[in-house]
Amino acid sequence: MPASVFYRGSLAVLAIVGFYTGFLNYESIVGTSSIRPAWWIVTLSLLALPLALSPNAWRRILATPLTGWCVFYAVVTIMWFMASSQSDMALNELIARLLSTAFLGVLVVVFADRRVGESKMSRSIVLEALWKVWLIRAAHWRPGR
Repeated sequence: MPASVFYRGSLAVLAIVGFYTGFLNYESIVGTSSIRPAWWIVTLSLLALPLALSPNAWRRILATPLTGWCVFYAVVTIMWFMASSQSDMALNELIARLLSTAFLGVLVVVFADRRVGESKMSRSIVLEALWKVWLIRAAHWRPGR
């Protein structure tokens, strides 16, 4: 196993265990760790930087639909802020949303490599999932509800 695959896998495990289980947030709230979760995000971002600078990395990163969504969300958020009262609360919300979008961008860098396995999400599976959701909804539909 090449070192880059092991490194990417280690970052993926760190992201899943730390962020998706809520462990780092729990440690911060309980007080057993004085490090805020935002610093863990910065640490993960710095650790993922070599992956983002590797050859052809940007081609893979920009090819993911999540990257397009992040850009769209960031633009809409900035437009919302410009049209708002631009109060301190709105500024804090803007910063929180942009940081969340940046965190998703870091996760795209960590999870964007397709050299190890292939996606099982084909177009037919997505279309079937959409079709079945509406089919189930129609089966359980009651007027006036």
